[in-house]
Amino acid sequence: MKTLSVIFTLIVSIILISLVSATLTISPNPITIQTRMNELNTFNATFTNNFNFRIQDFSFTNLTGFSFPQITLDPAQSLNIEFTVERNSPIETSIPSSVRFNYLVDVPSNPQTHYINITSVGFIPQFIVIHEQDTIAWTNIDTISHTVTSSFFDLTVLPNQTVERIFTQSGTINYQDLVLYFGGTIEVLNRTSQQAVHNPQYDIIWNVDLSVIADPTELEIEPFGGVNFTVEAIGSTEGLFRIKNIGDEIAQSIQLSTEDGWLTFDENNFNLGIGEQKFVDYTIAPIIWETNETNKTYDIDIKAKALNSEEVTFGISVFVPFLDMETGLTEEETLLILWERICHNNPNAPLCTGILESGGNGSVIYADPEFQFNFTSSMFLDLLRRQRNAEDTADRTANRVTTIEQLLATNNPEMLRILNESITKQLENEDRIRRNSNLRWITGFFILASGAVIFIGVKYRRYNEKKKLVEGYG
Repeated sequence: MKTLSVIFTLIVSIILISLVSATLTISPNPITIQTRMNELNTFNATFTNNFNFRIQDFSFTNLTGFSFPQITLDPAQSLNIEFTVERNSPIETSIPSSVRFNYLVDVPSNPQTHYINITSVGFIPQFIVIHEQDTIAWTNIDTISHTVTSSFFDLTVLPNQTVERIFTQSGTINYQDLVLYFGGTIEVLNRTSQQAVHNPQYDIIWNVDLSVIADPTELEIEPFGGVNFTVEAIGSTEGLFRIKNIGDEIAQSIQLSTEDGWLTFDENNFNLGIGEQKFVDYTIAPIIWETNETNKTYDIDIKAKALNSEEVTFGISVFVPFLDMETGLTEEETLLILWERICHNNPNAPLCTGILESGGNGSVIYADPEFQFNFTSSMFLDLLRRQRNAEDTADRTANRVTTIEQLLATNNPEMLRILNESITKQLENEDRIRRNSNLRWITGFFILASGAVIFIGVKYRRYNEKKKLVEGYG
């Protein structure tokens, strides 16, 4: 048994390695596309088929304005593909395009049965091609129950159980396990000699950095409310400036920036229409580390540049009064203030992301102050498995309770008869005891009453005899 387990593991490993190595590649990835608005430009990329079968019928998602030729790649073939791009509006963005393709499969003459294992990590195989009238048998080799759920069926598969279903209509069916939330895909084909199929597991993501630049325009920038500020080393203040598009085209993706990181803007990366202007608030918060950096004046340039404009600037002066950084604040207060300011301007900096990093000697450079651990996907899946195991245990307990209830229901008439007889006898006994008690009270009362009558009669007779004696004596 151990040998078979080792052989099975090796086979699965070989299959997984082959799936990883066999793929479509596109170079460069990511690709940078820079063009002007309403211009048709040609670009190139190399497509390589690493599969052992021909791939064809390519499609690309999210690439509006891109035009590709018909692409067919034989096994191990590489082609330089020319494509064109024309967009009628300015934009600067990164596009993750899903690249899809088809390949041909042969169709067997008779209906077949296909087998899918349900494991702790997913359906194996996850994608399968079948034909009308074929059967799929799912076998749960995990230790917890799973589901096979789609819009057409909803099956529960217990550990070591196998369930089957016959598929009579062609189409693509996506299904899911509602316990651990992994999914699978079934491609059901008509019974013809050959069919083109699409395997979503073979799709790749082609990252396109797209920059469509409008015709040149011109910006104007000027301060409002002064350019000279006094700001404490741990304080902040606010300023205001106006920016206007004085050119003949839309100002595209205007970026505001400074070199020292002391300033933050209430709005950034915006467009301005022809003749449009915007008032922008900004906050000045010095980042001072040493005492000798205080009691100084700093000159700061505020810069503005659109994708289709030259850079414009204006300057401000910031005086930072003297502060003894060694005694004025505790180390914790200073670090907290500086950390907040740095992360406000650079939220993706390693210091600010909450990711644990090693200092090379095993020490931790930074840990998130609120969450002291990383919640990994394996921990999440383990939590789901433990939850499902508890649900399975509860289901088994509920089944046992149902069995007991059924047993009670089967024997219930006899139990009711015995209970009724017991209650009837108890009531008869209580009634007999009550009658006997009443009889004793009546008998006692009668005896007392009779005794009283006799006593009174005796007394009355003695009284009469005594009276007669008195009268005779007289």
